[in-house]
Amino acid sequence: MIRVEAGMSTTRFCEKFDMPERTWRRWQAKAAPAGQGLVAASSS
Repeated sequence: MIRVEAGMSTTRFCEKFDMPERTWRRWQAKAAPAGQGLVAASSS
């Protein structure tokens, strides 16, 4: 994942690409494998 490899926080990544953070989290939730739990947004 580009964001992780760059060592960028979710907030910084979203600001850089002018994307609402909620949109990013929604995409990540959809992309997560069915059996994998998601980390709460407040822990980022």
